[in-house]
Amino acid sequence: MFIIVIEGLSLVGKTTLCENLLRYYEKAGKVCRFCRHGHLTSNTTAISYYKQAIMAYNSWQLQNAVELSINSIQTDYFDFCSSDILKQHIDIIFLDRHFISQYVVAEYFNINTKVTFCKPEHYFEFLLTANYPELLRRASIRKNNHSKLTDYTLSSSHIHKEFEDLYKKYILLNNPPEHIIENDDFGGFKAIVPLIDNLIER
Repeated sequence: MFIIVIEGLSLVGKTTLCENLLRYYEKAGKVCRFCRHGHLTSNTTAISYYKQAIMAYNSWQLQNAVELSINSIQTDYFDFCSSDILKQHIDIIFLDRHFISQYVVAEYFNINTKVTFCKPEHYFEFLLTANYPELLRRASIRKNNHSKLTDYTLSSSHIHKEFEDLYKKYILLNNPPEHIIENDDFGGFKAIVPLIDNLIER
């Protein structure tokens, strides 16, 4: 089982990319799953933490939001590691965000947290990026239907760059530079498929 994590800021195209990858690899005969919100399971406690985290972010209660978000990811991951999912025949799981997003937000807002995460075998992270004007364009198309945290990351090009630089810092700790994928024109799919093929065919 391979876990392919797509990290990045809101509106860079993570969900679209995961959905396209799911269709592509299923068509190629692979057994795949697409997991949203950093959740590998349907653990109800993890989902509850996630919903509370969204509410805390939108109330700009950052300490609480970060802690709830991390609790959500950790609860889900611990459940995943002890569940029957690992025994199922699944070739690839595509995961929309995971622990790196938690590290980035916590560091940016200078929030001290304890995150316990031992990466499983065949776990690979990619960072999807898009330039600031393009993200503003996508936000306008969505008619500002997004979170307060997204509003903040889009409030200036300087803030956008600071967040993106933190994402790059964490991605490059355990992944090669080619795992940073530019998606300004939604061309990330063509760039990432050969990289994933190389990983799963080793």
